[in-house]
Amino acid sequence: MSPICPSSKISSIPSSVPSREPGNRATARRALTAQVSACIGGRGETRLPLGGLPGGRCARRQRSTRSARVGEVIHRVTDRDRELLALLDEHGTLTTRQITALLFNSVHTAAHRLDRLRQLDLIAAFRPQLPTGARGCNHWTLGVLGARLAAYAEEREPPQPAAVYRRQESLAASPRLRHLVGVNQFFADLTAHGRQHPAIGRLTRWWSEPHAHRAFASQIHPDGHGVWTGPDGPVGFFLEHDTGTERPLTRLTTKLHAYARLTQAGGPGWPVLFWLPSPTRERHLHRILTPPLGVIVATATHGQHPADPVWRLHGDPDTRCLISDLPQIPDTRGPLNPGLT
Repeated sequence: MSPICPSSKISSIPSSVPSREPGNRATARRALTAQVSACIGGRGETRLPLGGLPGGRCARRQRSTRSARVGEVIHRVTDRDRELLALLDEHGTLTTRQITALLFNSVHTAAHRLDRLRQLDLIAAFRPQLPTGARGCNHWTLGVLGARLAAYAEEREPPQPAAVYRRQESLAASPRLRHLVGVNQFFADLTAHGRQHPAIGRLTRWWSEPHAHRAFASQIHPDGHGVWTGPDGPVGFFLEHDTGTERPLTRLTTKLHAYARLTQAGGPGWPVLFWLPSPTRERHLHRILTPPLGVIVATATHGQHPADPVWRLHGDPDTRCLISDLPQIPDTRGPLNPGLT
């Protein structure tokens, strides 16, 4: 239970609070009620016991929360909860809107479940400040018990609470938070489209930047890797999410060298998708791309839906296609190629 007053003002049970004898409980309640009112109203430096009424239910609930273990909450964890924990473990943070698109059918249902999981310390939330000065929406990440459950699911050593708190803080304070949320929104949109229109196609793989970096022997640094599976089979791709901060624009084109080297070394020849902030930046990028690129490049802009026929292949300015229609360089599974399934 969170203290009502700042922690610096909580040092001991005030002398005005009577002992815990049963006959004094009513007196204790009146004394604490007066002190809570004074604290909320900003009067004086009232000191309150951490657990509410001495020996009461609040105190018992706080002690059980501090000593909670995975075994005490596992019976409340559903399959969908496990999927959410795995997503947060892989991708760091997701907004309420993104989680709704990925796993739920309504924002109300999602918000209710997320609040319950937060109470169990399976997940945690932070609200970053917007450029306008207002607070943003909830960004969810793993709580202490959620991080332990996710680690056990992958047969990893569970993290210590301090490590979980550091990860929460690093995400909340990261200058790349907006970029990460944009990457995750791209894949959340694809997933939601697949849930609504499974006959057209669905996202069957979604790897984060660190996962893809490890899987391809640290040779490339995509913002994400996905496999879209449609009626004609799976199509792999690498995502480069651009927010317009890369200056000059040639910094984007130089990223293609690493993908070309990967293909030459036996890696997959999957398309590199540039997800750009504006049509103007898209036109400029195509203008400075000069063959031979060594990789397949397609572009689209943030205002479009990635599952629609919006992808412009380099060298074909008049055609926009679906992800499932993008060409791929033939390849074979190997040490640098995990395949598409």
